[in-house]
Amino acid sequence: MDHASDSINESATSIRGPFMPEDLLPSIDREAISTLAILARRFLGSTPPGSIMSIGDYLLLEETRTAKSAVVLSDLATALAKSQATVSRSIRPLEVRGWLARTERRIGSKKFVLVHPTREGVQAANHEYLVRATALVNATSVLSESQLLALLSSLEKLR
Repeated sequence: MDHASDSINESATSIRGPFMPEDLLPSIDREAISTLAILARRFLGSTPPGSIMSIGDYLLLEETRTAKSAVVLSDLATALAKSQATVSRSIRPLEVRGWLARTERRIGSKKFVLVHPTREGVQAANHEYLVRATALVNATSVLSESQLLALLSSLEKLR
């Protein structure tokens, strides 16, 4: 196994911790999420290490990962892009707390939403918690506010 694969596997373990309910991520494989996290660190650059990106950035996998992973994440990107309202609802509880922010980003001719922890968010919560919560939001985009708030509550107890 090469060094890149080792990094991907380590990242998968750290992002998808034992406290994250498996049923909240029914169709997302660990490699896909961890690859996204690695790309996010490279792509965002100036934001806090470990920040996770949203929507269109999944498509970058087509150049860096296997065809299988690229297809999985491209399908996710397509689903997410169909409903900006769903993305907005999903991250709103974190935005209200001032822990996440959204920034528009262009990739080629398409405009996407970038989701990342704020400085206040990093100060207010354990950074691993933010990484995991943000990965969950970006990977699913289908959680209701009540589900996210319940997840936030359970994670806060573990800080």
